[in-house]
Amino acid sequence: MRQVVSPKSKLDPLRKKEREEKEKNRQGDRGLNRGERQRLPSAVPVEVEPEMMQRTPATPLKLPPTPQPNQPNQPNPRDRAVNLARRMSGARAEEVDASAAALPIASTPSQLGKEGPHCDLPEPSQWRRGALIASVDDCLDRLYTELVPAEDVARMRVIFSRYAKSGFELSKDDLPEVLRRLHFFLVAADKCQQIAKEVTSFDVMDFNDFQDFYERFASYERQAIQMKLKRYRPMPPSKFAPPPTDHEKESQALQHLRSLLRGFGVVCRQSSLSEIRDMGGLKLSQCDNATALNRFLAAFRAGEGFTMGEVDTLLKIFDECESDLVNLGPEGRIIKVSELSKGLLNFGGLYCVDHLHALMAQLDGVFKERGHGICLFEFLVYARELRQMELKEVADHFAALDLDKDGFIRGSDLQALMQPLGFTLLSKELRELQAARSIAVDTKIDFDTALDFVVHVRQRHGFTEAETQECLATFERFSRGSGEMPTLQVMELLQWMGFKNRVEDVRKMVQQVDFNANGTMDSVEYLRLMRLQKESKLASYRKIYEAKGLEKTELTAALFTEALGEAQLHAPPRILDDIFSKLLAEASVSAGVSWETWVAVAEHTRKLIPVENRKQATFSDAELEQLRTAFNLQGAANGHVSMGELLWMLSESGMPVNKASGRRDLYTSLDKARRVALESGVPLEAVGRPGSPHVRFYPVVHLVRAFIRNQEQKTYEREEAAMRAVRFSSAEIMELRTLFEKEAKESQRELWGEDEQQTTRQSLGAVVRLLCQEARVPINRVILFTSRIGARIKISQKEELYTKIREISAFDPGDVQRGIDFPSFLQLMQWMVDCNFGDINSAAERALNR
Repeated sequence: MRQVVSPKSKLDPLRKKEREEKEKNRQGDRGLNRGERQRLPSAVPVEVEPEMMQRTPATPLKLPPTPQPNQPNQPNPRDRAVNLARRMSGARAEEVDASAAALPIASTPSQLGKEGPHCDLPEPSQWRRGALIASVDDCLDRLYTELVPAEDVARMRVIFSRYAKSGFELSKDDLPEVLRRLHFFLVAADKCQQIAKEVTSFDVMDFNDFQDFYERFASYERQAIQMKLKRYRPMPPSKFAPPPTDHEKESQALQHLRSLLRGFGVVCRQSSLSEIRDMGGLKLSQCDNATALNRFLAAFRAGEGFTMGEVDTLLKIFDECESDLVNLGPEGRIIKVSELSKGLLNFGGLYCVDHLHALMAQLDGVFKERGHGICLFEFLVYARELRQMELKEVADHFAALDLDKDGFIRGSDLQALMQPLGFTLLSKELRELQAARSIAVDTKIDFDTALDFVVHVRQRHGFTEAETQECLATFERFSRGSGEMPTLQVMELLQWMGFKNRVEDVRKMVQQVDFNANGTMDSVEYLRLMRLQKESKLASYRKIYEAKGLEKTELTAALFTEALGEAQLHAPPRILDDIFSKLLAEASVSAGVSWETWVAVAEHTRKLIPVENRKQATFSDAELEQLRTAFNLQGAANGHVSMGELLWMLSESGMPVNKASGRRDLYTSLDKARRVALESGVPLEAVGRPGSPHVRFYPVVHLVRAFIRNQEQKTYEREEAAMRAVRFSSAEIMELRTLFEKEAKESQRELWGEDEQQTTRQSLGAVVRLLCQEARVPINRVILFTSRIGARIKISQKEELYTKIREISAFDPGDVQRGIDFPSFLQLMQWMVDCNFGDINSAAERALNR
């Protein structure tokens, strides 16, 4: 970060000539250090944006008086600055006088501080929490003086080195973003380009040019802010209103500060405003004069918009991040770039993920080219930007609902406020969440109250208390008290709840909510996943509700069943008839059903379906029928078999029942399967008692499911190892899985032929083996697949391919018909890409271009 020095580039001679010409106009300023000289840059016309603040013809705010020198024989600092500006820019005297008149000039050491001789505020805070963190006094310099402190120069170097190409030259196009990182309030691209042209005619700047630009832009912003403050008028109290109470005065003062920040496009919570004001030495101040407002802006800039408590939290998070190389420079401790997103997510919480992804996407190119570590100052800058992205999103939605622009919305508007934030709240949920924050439907609420409600909804994930407890009970059941669930357990949980998801789908879900990136899911992440699942279902329900016209169309039993079927809610007919009968008894459906009624019925149906599915261990009806036919085919005439018969039936299933240890484990597993079947709602007479020598059908079903899950766990572990070994992206792996599964289905169809009904006449062991069988692609189809995507494999190369497949899959020489599974397929594809087997890379590129 400290490597910012002027390079020996081709532009150096031209820059040298350009600087020599500038120096001719700086005779009065020679001999002063850049970080210490006290001068005005070229007079820049100040263009002030349309005010977002309230203005009335009240008494103007008092600007800080221009300090006068105490010694009459010394030149007036203001006259010196004006004369210097004339020499530098050649501007007309009246133009410089007009701009300088609005600019508070720094006092000489003999005067009473930079804020003027009549300032009765406490001394500016020297509070600093770490390296390069500015104090309030430092930030006041930018508002009152031309002085550029050494700390400012160090901060400039940090941001400059982040954006400068090769660490030496900064593009003019990056200037707005660089200034925002340095916490300027009034950043506009056209103004940056205008001032940059006065500094250099080149498209890039070295650090010396950037320092010059920085001082000029700081002068422009200083004048613009003072003009804003000069025009700013707080809302005066009514003549007929009673004297305000202390609480009302406090509220008015904070409203003044909020309207001031809104004029700069900054959103801030009222509680934060109060603490930042106190940090600036303005405790209980009404902030109704320019000196106080300047002090507040300095305090806001010093803490990057955070309170002292928040800065301490960020410091703790920063200290917990992994360090980069040891650094002894002024920027202090450096953390790895890869730790930035983790640290910010730890501070912002789960619901800042979308904004964090957007922020990291903006920084992606910068980090790729200049990937050196991040210091505390830069960490706070990115945290400030993330916070503003979150606050502005809520503020924009709030403003859209505030139709009369009085700064208030009604409690009934909160449902619409939460919709674009990812929460489709039903009436029951809304009422309970509002009651928790004492918000009535007809109550007028301000932005802070609305923001507090948003935070509360996110903490509850939009669920009622009953829904939350139900979800957590399910989580505890499958996490077994560990507090974390791996991907396979998440898939098992979702199947238990009635969701049909593949391992790849569940892995994607885990990645979506795994904000601590540990590859597992805790209770908070699980609740977030349940919210995403519910939002997906509600969107599906809404689409069907509108497409079928259920609001106005008479709901018949046939239409009801059809609508639920389109929502993938395929319940047994007896369940559907029962639900429809209850619906007819509770509400009239001749004129249609309401949205809330439709959602309630659909959700009730969705929760009943997994109850039936759990009885059959989440096997499909066709799979269950295969198991039942095989069980009955081998001697279950009385509805049960003996343990000896069961062992013989499972001998070719792949279960370890041919050894004494395996048989002992089978007895234990069978009793466990009986217990699971009872918990799933299977009647006792269909389960049998623990330890009984008579084995009934449903315990066998749950025994087979437990065995299949064990096999899936092994396959999942192999897939995880393979995915870590290859260098494909997640999207590429998903695409390869889709292609693999397509080839596996084709080979399965070829193996069994068109008549798949023969699978129902297999023995129980054969059916179990078929259900456990993982997808595989024969070698000949692998060769066909690679040829199909454009790889040109010669006859002489086929033997090499066969050899590699055997090596990856550990095949016996005569076992090539067995085929390869997905982990082996991934490794094979990586090998082909690495060695460009059959010119596969060119084929893939041609396919991508098409």
